Amino acid sequence: MKPAALLLIGLAVAATAGAISLPGCAGPSREELIRAGKRHYWRTEYDQAIGPFKGALEKDRSDPELLYLIGRCYGYLGDYREAAFYYRRCITSFPGHRGAARALADAETHIQRYPPEDDVIGPPEADMNHLPSAIAPIEPMTAPSAPMPAPSAPMAAPSGTVIAPSEPVVAPSAPATPGANDEATRRRTDMLRYMALAKDYAGKEDVDHALANYAKAIEVAPTDAWARAELGRYYMGLGRNDDAIEQLKQARALNPSEPGVAEALARLGAD
Repeated sequence: MKPAALLLIGLAVAATAGAISLPGCAGPSREELIRAGKRHYWRTEYDQAIGPFKGALEKDRSDPELLYLIGRCYGYLGDYREAAFYYRRCITSFPGHRGAARALADAETHIQRYPPEDDVIGPPEADMNHLPSAIAPIEPMTAPSAPMPAPSAPMAAPSGTVIAPSEPVVAPSAPATPGANDEATRRRTDMLRYMALAKDYAGKEDVDHALANYAKAIEVAPTDAWARAELGRYYMGLGRNDDAIEQLKQARALNPSEPGVAEALARLGAD
């Protein structure tokens, strides 16, 4: 390959990472990198958003919002361990960051449910469906009602017979029913997904889609005070004070100590 072509490729790679520095050029500013990262983020191009966000982070290593956004990108890409790393840094930088605390709990739950060798990308409810069909669980096999007499000679399976079932054996309904913790985890995961979408749309000033996703978050987790508090604060920003008061009061009823709710209600004269 000609040297000129190699130079062009090198410049393209450097420009993608936001690291290009030509004579007389200071390179993209922190604000420009953040804007570039958010453009990719809003388009759900999370792998492409990480580079600009990290470039901006180099200029301010303790920015909690950048740390949170990088964590969200890794979470959406299924790298929960890297996501958890950035959420922890965000919380260290800004201990009151509720979004990072909740996202960290979700990431750690996923990490515990899926050991490193079995980690999969997808919602928690997909774990049983992720098993290959050739793998048959052992526990759910139902014992016969009466003991089978021991054969006098080893039983020979007919030619071509497959002993293990071709699909996972379904356990009896009672033992296999997911517990309350599994249901709570699923609801929290769905709620966080909708909340992230709501905030993304809010950042793009797409009010209709933002409100629709806030509503879905509350629908799947109706007793979560944080979701209602966030919706109340969003209404405040829109100037819809009556709606804001309604959501903030519901958040307070669910959790009297929900951070920021009392202050928000006081600002609205509804404490």
